[in-house]
Amino acid sequence: MKTTYKDMPNLLVNRVEFAGNSVTAMYGVNGYSVYSYSTLIYDDSGYFNNESYSSTRSTIQNMLIDIFELNNGNKRRGVTK
Repeated sequence: MKTTYKDMPNLLVNRVEFAGNSVTAMYGVNGYSVYSYSTLIYDDSGYFNNESYSSTRSTIQNMLIDIFELNNGNKRRGVTK
């Protein structure tokens, strides 16, 4: 069964491997890594891809910003203030 966006935050916080429809999280050479489709979005080496692609990818990027406290210069996507 695929992981839903609703269940992802808890899995990400606990660094659990999972596969969703468009998001996959797994352990690799750089520790815990999160992919949106085949594009690396985050890994434990400090890498974070905050490029704008789509609303689906923005959802996972915003989740990662919040969960891993990546707000040092990374803008939340789709949010206006």
